[in-house]
Amino acid sequence: MQQITQFDGLILSRQQRDTASGIELTLWVKGEMGACEIVITGQTAVFLIKQDDLSKAQTLWQSLNLTIHEIRPLSLSNFNQQPVVAIYSLTTADSRLFATTSC
Repeated sequence: MQQITQFDGLILSRQQRDTASGIELTLWVKGEMGACEIVITGQTAVFLIKQDDLSKAQTLWQSLNLTIHEIRPLSLSNFNQQPVVAIYSLTTADSRLFATTSC
């Protein structure tokens, strides 16, 4: 398998799936060399919540036995100028559960 660090082309399709090592993205790209499959492994899903809601959300997630991969404070604000934190998960399924059970 050839390792390419940069590839110019038109994305033909995009798929993602959950794996044991994180989210796997598969892109089919049309470039100068023709169609090419690009697979990116070990990715995480992320979404943002208000920093003020974090402790309430964590309590809720713990009661549902959901495991957070990482919580990262950010120097960003929402549209109401309230600080937000990033919540990372290893699967899109977990990310959806976190997002639907957030405050």
